[in-house]
Amino acid sequence: MAPREVTCMDPQQRLLLEVSWEALEHASIAPDKLVGSRSGVFLGISVNEYAQPALFQDAEAIDVYAATGNALSVAAGRLSYTLGLQGPSLVVDTACSSSLVAVHLACQSLRAGDCRLAIAGGAI
Repeated sequence: MAPREVTCMDPQQRLLLEVSWEALEHASIAPDKLVGSRSGVFLGISVNEYAQPALFQDAEAIDVYAATGNALSVAAGRLSYTLGLQGPSLVVDTACSSSLVAVHLACQSLRAGDCRLAIAGGAI
């Protein structure tokens, strides 16, 4: 990722990338082995306090990456893209239950055969 992009990115997205990588390491799953796999990302996320100052400051200070770095919908796709995953990739916003609903949807997707592995959780 370009340094400018990282600077504009909501910390929730950075944490999602880091913690997901750590989760794969703890599960003894090599991230490079997931490229092209039917693995899914199910993320519960509902609050974006970082976007307010990032998007509503002086127009000259807004960077091209401010929109994608702060859109909640981009978070799951960013992880899927980074890992090269080909399964479902979605963000759920159901307020306080977002993480629980994301895990529920991941379980349903695994049972239905939509994906073979799921990364599921929440970011706040």
